[in-house]
Amino acid sequence: MEYTTFSAARRALDAGETSCEALVSSFLERIDERDDEINAFTTVDRDGALNHARYLDSQRERGNPRPLAGLVL
Repeated sequence: MEYTTFSAARRALDAGETSCEALVSSFLERIDERDDEINAFTTVDRDGALNHARYLDSQRERGNPRPLAGLVL
């Protein structure tokens, strides 16, 4: 799953086409695919990132979405 802009990702979240957890998982997969080559990360907190994404999804379900929730930088 790739979104070329934050706006596209946000629209997909708002439309229920994706979730914060799915977006984070997608980026974690991309890190796995590319980081050996580019060596951009010293540490990746997979569990922390996924747990926080699940929390953000629960907030969205309760009607409390934050404007940047789920958008991976």
